[in-house]
Amino acid sequence: MLPERDQYVNIHAHRGSADKGEWVLRSLKSSGYPPDQDPYAAYSVGLHPWEITGRDIPNALKKVRLAVENSQVLAAGRGFAKIWVFALFR
Repeated sequence: MLPERDQYVNIHAHRGSADKGEWVLRSLKSSGYPPDQDPYAAYSVGLHPWEITGRDIPNALKKVRLAVENSQVLAAGRGFAKIWVFALFR
């Protein structure tokens, strides 16, 4: 699940790797979790700023909490920086 020494490391993509030479940390919105089963995939999961308005935030947070228990999820919380920047400069 971790990259090999000779692989290109892509830490933000919304797709799987294009070929064996690329390792991808696939970014998922909470609404996209759980993903299709891929035993070799690695994921980051979080609330995207676009998901904050008009969504069931408690349910989305529950999905993020469940996601971090999955050994394939290597990062959580993506998207929050944009919210704070927006709030500061609004």
